[in-house]
Amino acid sequence: MSSGRLFRKPSFETSEIGGKALNLKILTDSNFRVPPFIVLNRHDLEFIFGSVIEKVEAKFSDIQNNIKSSSFAELQVVCEECQVLFLEFEPNSELVNELLAHCEKEFGNNYSISVRSSAMSEDSSEISFAGQHSTYLYTTSDQLVQNIKASLASAWSFGALSYRKFHNLPITNIHYAIVLQQMIFAEKAGIAFSMNTSGNFADAVINCGFGIGEGIVSDKAETDCFYINRSTKKITRSVVQKKNSMQFNEHQGIHLADVNAELQLISTLNDEEILAVYDSVLKAEKLLKKPADIEFLFDNKGELYLLQMRPITTIRFDALNVLDNTNIIESYPGITLPLSFSFAKMAYSNLFRRSARAFWISSKKFDANNNVFDNLIEHFYGRVYYRLDNWYKMMALVYNSKRSMEAWENAVGLPDSASDTYHFSLLGKIKTWISVFWLILNYKRGNKRFFSHFNKAYTYFQNYHCHKHSASSLWKHLNESIEMTFKQYHLTIVNDYLAFKTFGWLQDLIVSLKIAENRELANELVVGQGSVESELAVLSFLRLKDLVKSDDLLNDLFKLTDKEVLQKLDSEEFSSFYNEWKVYLNRFGDRTLEELKLEIKSPRQNPEMLVQLIKSQIDSPITATNFKEKQFKIYQNATAQVSAKLKWWMPKTYYFNWVLRISRYGLANRENMRFCRTRVYSASKDIFLAIAELMQKTGNIELKEDIFYLSLEEVKNYCSGIEFITPEIISERKKIFLEYKKLRLPDRIIYNKHEKPDFSTYLKDITRECMNQSQIFKGIAVSKGLIEGEALVVIDPILTTDVKGKILISKMTDPGWVFLMAQAIALVTEKGSLLSHTAIVGRELGIPVVVAVQDATILIKTGDRIRVNGTTGLVEKIA
Repeated sequence: MSSGRLFRKPSFETSEIGGKALNLKILTDSNFRVPPFIVLNRHDLEFIFGSVIEKVEAKFSDIQNNIKSSSFAELQVVCEECQVLFLEFEPNSELVNELLAHCEKEFGNNYSISVRSSAMSEDSSEISFAGQHSTYLYTTSDQLVQNIKASLASAWSFGALSYRKFHNLPITNIHYAIVLQQMIFAEKAGIAFSMNTSGNFADAVINCGFGIGEGIVSDKAETDCFYINRSTKKITRSVVQKKNSMQFNEHQGIHLADVNAELQLISTLNDEEILAVYDSVLKAEKLLKKPADIEFLFDNKGELYLLQMRPITTIRFDALNVLDNTNIIESYPGITLPLSFSFAKMAYSNLFRRSARAFWISSKKFDANNNVFDNLIEHFYGRVYYRLDNWYKMMALVYNSKRSMEAWENAVGLPDSASDTYHFSLLGKIKTWISVFWLILNYKRGNKRFFSHFNKAYTYFQNYHCHKHSASSLWKHLNESIEMTFKQYHLTIVNDYLAFKTFGWLQDLIVSLKIAENRELANELVVGQGSVESELAVLSFLRLKDLVKSDDLLNDLFKLTDKEVLQKLDSEEFSSFYNEWKVYLNRFGDRTLEELKLEIKSPRQNPEMLVQLIKSQIDSPITATNFKEKQFKIYQNATAQVSAKLKWWMPKTYYFNWVLRISRYGLANRENMRFCRTRVYSASKDIFLAIAELMQKTGNIELKEDIFYLSLEEVKNYCSGIEFITPEIISERKKIFLEYKKLRLPDRIIYNKHEKPDFSTYLKDITRECMNQSQIFKGIAVSKGLIEGEALVVIDPILTTDVKGKILISKMTDPGWVFLMAQAIALVTEKGSLLSHTAIVGRELGIPVVVAVQDATILIKTGDRIRVNGTTGLVEKIA
């Protein structure tokens, strides 16, 4: 504490030192590297400049209530008069000497400091005053008083007062503080935002240029731009030519200088520096409990300094929509047409409303969350995303447990966790435990009830032919079929929940009982159950392929055109094979790529696709026999490892085996229930196409497939006779979705719910080339094995893609990829989790699988020779 008249009241309240100074104090207390600073609080300034402040305030009090928006000229005249009053004012010499002595004590002899405003209303959570008050850099003792006067005067400048009036703030009783801060000579400087205010809030943004920060904030120096995905820390760079930088020397002062030619085209920040700034701005966000921006610099030693922290006033956490395509991209990759989306949205809402009831959610809570259940997915520029903010609300409502929420996050493969932000009451946890215990008691009985009911509902679903004469009759049948199907469909979510829980228990037991050092053994223990529909589809297909391969007549037949094959198959000569062919199409013919999209054709509807699939895999060495043998060997080795540690007479062995049985049962039923969903969607597709035929006959649409450009509500209204569809409507939507297809959207999007952002130019003008030169990439190991081979990168797959003997690299897979996966020797995907379809089918196929390898389809090129370790999760390029 000072012994003089200044700096006697070291208050740390915003009302005393302003938002900027308070934020610097918070940064310092939080162990950030901040240049040394002192604060002239409002009392200090009023002590020194009180008489001139009173004169200025008196001038403005006269016009405070009279000035109108049309008389801003009058305000400007008064402002100019007040600037002169401040600059001509001579403060008490004793106070000036005390101020100079204090600065010399704090900053040393021959100091160079910045004079920064810290008004009481500045850098608040609502209003920033960015650029409205004057800052003076490289201030010496000779300039200090004059620069303080000029900074103080700027609080009553025309610009600052116009800003106040715009925000309905008074133009009198203005309180001001000033930060005096030691200058650090910057090699490079910039600004970082914890959320991208001009685009996707899911990205943090860093702007950085060479020289001091004044060049960046005044837009006089070119800057590189770095986008950091908040969930994955993926960096996307825009490195530009930087010709200018703002510099300082004693002779020229602050001036614009040329950047050395060898530096102009290189990135201002390396990865380590980018992530250091990113971590700092995220910590600032946590400190402020609001989105934040920071000003920073790196000195000539490479040390990072923070110069300022403030809340971003244009973003409110409570007004954000959070979209994420994790997991759902397996079902809806790329562009999804309106009918598919609206049908899926209806299904999600219906399904999870019923499922919530199974967890004993009260009617009061249920009704309060209607909007959550209605908006679990979103159609964003033609892509399907989870509304992640609503999923978390629903999961918190249903699970009442942090561990259960974490199990769900791991199961769907979310790259980051938000479970720490939720707090659950003991009563809620007890209620959840009791409901889970009840669900376990009725688990198998419930699943049997589901499959029994589903078979009846599916049969009813398929009996739509008698309604084909009338659109209203078809709609009524569709509606009744959906309602009938969903009566027991909530049991699929119960099964998923228990499958996630018990698989997590299994992983924990493997480590806690010291059966293995890591949890990956659990993956092998759930392999080869024999009754999984995705596995049976492969086995049934392999049998068809083996029959063709082993029969000369069939082999010759499949050398003909697709149309000729189908024509000749339905003959006495091939009757035995044709019967199996029809059985396959009836049971598994809906399995195809992107099978949940109503607009996608399936082999059942287009048998030529099955002909092509058999032709493409006729030379594959995989048979039904060696497929099963491989599975059995994996499972046998895993169980042998368990038996070596757990003896039959140990009590823990019985508990472990119970958890294993329940986990295997749950995961098998998860896949089987997903296949039931495929059948429901396919049966719905048949009905929609029947409606489309009627629309085509009446001229409402030109092609049957045009119906998929309509929403579910529009189809319903057409069938009810209250909406007229025209080919022009379809034509316009086709143009829109063609434009959507050109867009490249990120995996996570956060935006203001009141203002949907324009993504038409998202990252279009920046360098997207990945600068990661590493040859080793890390993901999640989900299926054991070590193999080397040639990589095949597949972005837009077709069933006949030649994958034989190659390592398949993709963004993700959906259930229809099983036929491609069956030919591959290993699989690497950018998306996925331990319980994703990719993981489950990969384990069933017995090939090494690594999921969640960031940017795999960019870092690895077709033809690269790579090594995949399905045990450690490492993927390595081999020179």
